[in-house]
Amino acid sequence: MPQIEDQVSELLQIPSAAEIKAFFFEKTKNLGLEVRPDAGDGRGKGVFATKLFLDEELVLEEPHVVSIQHAETRGSGLVCSRCFAMVGSIEEQLANNWDHEQSVIGGSSTNEDETNSSLPKLPCSDEFPLPSIIPCRMGPCCEAVYCSVECRDASWHAHHSLLCPANSSNRLERNGCTSSHSTGTNDPLIEEFYQHAESTNDVFILAAQAVALVLLEAERQLQESNQETETMKWLALKEAWILFKMGHKALWWDAVALPSDVPTEEEDQFRRDMKEMAEDSLNLLIEAIKHRNSTLVEHFPAAVHLHIWGSLIGMFELNNLSMVVASPVPLWAQEVEDVENELTEEDKINLNKYKSIDAYGGLHGIMECEFEWACLGNAFYSLQACLNHSCVPNARAFKRDQDKNGNAVILAVGKISPGEEITISYSSEDADSLEERTEELRDYGFQCECEKCSAERLALELQGL
Repeated sequence: MPQIEDQVSELLQIPSAAEIKAFFFEKTKNLGLEVRPDAGDGRGKGVFATKLFLDEELVLEEPHVVSIQHAETRGSGLVCSRCFAMVGSIEEQLANNWDHEQSVIGGSSTNEDETNSSLPKLPCSDEFPLPSIIPCRMGPCCEAVYCSVECRDASWHAHHSLLCPANSSNRLERNGCTSSHSTGTNDPLIEEFYQHAESTNDVFILAAQAVALVLLEAERQLQESNQETETMKWLALKEAWILFKMGHKALWWDAVALPSDVPTEEEDQFRRDMKEMAEDSLNLLIEAIKHRNSTLVEHFPAAVHLHIWGSLIGMFELNNLSMVVASPVPLWAQEVEDVENELTEEDKINLNKYKSIDAYGGLHGIMECEFEWACLGNAFYSLQACLNHSCVPNARAFKRDQDKNGNAVILAVGKISPGEEITISYSSEDADSLEERTEELRDYGFQCECEKCSAERLALELQGL
């Protein structure tokens, strides 16, 4: 049985080619894709087509492993905390937008006793049906809501049982899978962790979900083995870690590019400050988890080691995909504008009761600010993370009208032939020049050598002769 430091080193080892092939074989089966351990040119793994994809054809749709909605957009879209589909109703979406769930009648739109029927009925809202809100198992003290019991239970099983802010420490079973009703109070330890993350870097919440997922899964496997030995604990942890083993990792405080406003002579202090920030976050999380279920940390101490924590954060910064889920509210506003001459006096009175409509300058203002109503966040997708970068990609991340949740959606850009590597651009569409693209790629830790960049770099060199 290796010691903790040796366990950490083994967990962070680069997976072998055989491990990569075995892990991704099931994930790519029947998708027309394969993950190759070596994409060539020192780029690590890569995703290759095994069938023909036509222009705009769906290449990949993948649910996330862990994900977060950015705190500053929680008032923009009321979404399922598991799959990120919009939930509730048009009325509840508008109520949520006004000061994060402060409805026009002064109640919370997510309270089980405060149903949609208590909100003023809006015209055309029935044409945009959404799943009913399912609260967290702990009740309204937790802000998490879901689109279904299945999503609620899956989230609880994966990580929420350890990370729910509602105070449930004396009601969690040993495996973290059951609970009773909320007592109406929140756990100050997990609240402190969340507050620290939201005031510094919300990627810490992604990392916390990963740690909780690994701890809970390892404990479940340990209990199923009926052998609570040190060897079985280590084997259970290794098996649970497999979800994150395949991701490209680097310690966050070492990997992140030095910001342009930080002088080179201050780089060492900058990186020490980042490491200290990460360590503070981890310590808060460990205390919160111990308060909930102390045996998890005792059984699997390597899972909460600083280098595991830093590597997870680094992996998410290097591999995460921005998550955008469109809101139906702007489409509803357009529909109401189209029938404005047919509105009743009651319709007009009810529209005027929603302060969020007035805050946007009316229905037209909502339509013009479509992106502000979307759910924005970040997520980690194990297969999408294998897609390499090109400044002339043959695929792109793009949500179609039918894509209503937080899944990664990758579409072909032009024809992709069997055997061809599938690439996406890590830089924004607005980054036209070589200088702009190079700057945006600094945080990924590489210099792009694609055909476009190489040609532009050569042209600049020739100009300097």
